[in-house]
Amino acid sequence: SEDQFCSILKSFEHNAEHYINLYREYSFLKKTNDLNLSNSELYLRTLKVFTKTNNIRDIALNPLATREMLAWAMPFFIKDDSKIDILELGQNRCNYVNYFIGKNSHLKLTICSLDVASSTKYHLTLNENSTCEAAYADFDNGTKKCSFNFDLDGNYSSVFWHLASLSSSNDKKEFEISFNHNAINTEAIMDNYGVCEDEASLTFSGVGFINNCAKKTKAHQTAKIMVFDKNCNAKACPILKIDENDVEASHAATVGKVSEEHLFYLCSRGITKDDAKRLITLGYLNPIIKYFEEDEIASSIENVIQRRV
Repeated sequence: SEDQFCSILKSFEHNAEHYINLYREYSFLKKTNDLNLSNSELYLRTLKVFTKTNNIRDIALNPLATREMLAWAMPFFIKDDSKIDILELGQNRCNYVNYFIGKNSHLKLTICSLDVASSTKYHLTLNENSTCEAAYADFDNGTKKCSFNFDLDGNYSSVFWHLASLSSSNDKKEFEISFNHNAINTEAIMDNYGVCEDEASLTFSGVGFINNCAKKTKAHQTAKIMVFDKNCNAKACPILKIDENDVEASHAATVGKVSEEHLFYLCSRGITKDDAKRLITLGYLNPIIKYFEEDEIASSIENVIQRRV
């Protein structure tokens, strides 16, 4: 209800003051209670703010925003000089998730989705000397559209992204992975691997943007999808936008059928064609398991891959 929604929003008052004390550039934002709005008015105002964007800076500059709205949009704050491991089991049911990674900090984010698909937007902001290593094991069923946007705002910040996705039956899956290089000596490495079968669809997209101040940036994107059936639809379209000369950047995208040479080699060793396809598929998807250190989780991922391929 609107009353419950507004009660939750106002409960972020303490967190809001914490963020304002840390980031004085947002001190111009008003407190929610100072607006003297009815719950209905506050509900509609909040929807207008979050409908446009979930980017922290854009929210702060929205004239309708309050301190509590900003705090709600930035619930995961990793303080300076920290090392944090976060494991998400099942797709996050929030519409958006924000991480703010402090200076000299490391975030390991692993996401394991094996059940029912749902759509989510992630926004991660990295400060000086911060690192994010993210791995996503996507073997759920259904329709989803997920976006991950990384703002590398601090010098020497870096992101290492790994995704393995299986889309089969009537699944419709889209992943948009983007990196914004806004400082010097930043690095973003992206590896997306997918398998598309039956009448399913799978799309890998996203932009690596290197700002004209981001000297010595390294940006490398890999997106590969293996298709098995003529009725499935797969697209891999990573994009690089470069406004700086002193950088190192590359991207590679491949969408195609199983290599006939690989099939022939395996079949010549006495393996059936179906088993050969299965082995090649496992070779595409199984490497994601190494990023999940918990034996039980790794075993669950392996079992789902074995069952679905």
